This record gives sequence, C-alpha cells and structure tokens, in this order.
Amino acid sequence: FNYVTTGISVRHDGFYFAKGSSATTRKNFWNSSKPFGLAVENPLDPTADVGGGAFRMQMIRRVFEHAFKTLLAYVSEPMVAMEGESILA
Repeated sequence: FNYVTTGISVRHDGFYFAKGSSATTRKNFWNSSKPFGLAVENPLDPTADVGGGAFRMQMIRRVFEHAFKTLLAYVSEPMVAMEGESILA
C-alpha cells in the first residue's frame, strides 16, 4: 500500500483514491510536510481527513510489513526442489 499517493475511503463498500487526483483531494488529503501521512476519508464528511492526526507512519508501516512476513512464514511451506530441478523455474 502506497501511503504517499493513496488514500482510503469506507464509503460505497470502501475503495482507494489517489491523494492528488483532483484539486479537492490535494487540498484535503495531501500534506507536503508529511508525505507519508495516512489519508482516511471521513464517511460522514468526505472532505475531512480522519487519518491526518496519525504520526510515525513509516515506523507503523515497517511493523505491519514485519508482521505480514512473520505470518506468511507460518502459513506457507518452503518449496523443495526435486533433484536437477531449479527453484527458479
């Protein structure tokens, strides 16, 4: 998920939107001093950013990335190549 360019909306069953797709989204969801800021659209007021107060997003992103890799390691089995077979093929 690219926090720099993408925002999250929960309206209409949820979707992602580009933070800079229009002048309105740039004004409401893009902050050049906090490019890694989380942009979450308020479902009651689409012009309000409820994720704007989030801080240390780069650290949070690393923690989620580590959690994902840890969970993935527990649910997936390593591939065992047969003799003469490449694991890259």
